[in-house]
Amino acid sequence: MPKVDKRYLYKRKGGSTWWVKFRVPGTNKTVRKSLKTKDLREAQARRDKLLEQRKQLVEQTSYATQLVQLREQYLASVDDQEREIVREKIQEASEDMAAEQGLLHLYKGHGDFDPDQLSEEELRPWKAYKTALGE
Repeated sequence: MPKVDKRYLYKRKGGSTWWVKFRVPGTNKTVRKSLKTKDLREAQARRDKLLEQRKQLVEQTSYATQLVQLREQYLASVDDQEREIVREKIQEASEDMAAEQGLLHLYKGHGDFDPDQLSEEELRPWKAYKTALGE
């Protein structure tokens, strides 16, 4: 009989409810959450859903790290030509973020860009661009 997959799953002392515990990569944050079920299969399904969300968070964190590094290059660059090259890299990275979220049309559309008309999620690439440039 194959071994049951209980990675990140545990039960508290004397309890019968399954809990999940894992570390968010790239941070010191640990997530502990009750899965609010006594059934192992249901707990595994809920755990897998949380792990998928963690994977997406890691991808977003890597974008943020990349933009911070580009910002440091931009602010440390001496001449105007070098600043322009780094600015273009930052713009490409923020456009990649917008494209992955399916929001590139908002930034490259034929109308005026109005940040007041966009949600927080839609503004994330624009804010990353502005933050990376130190604006």
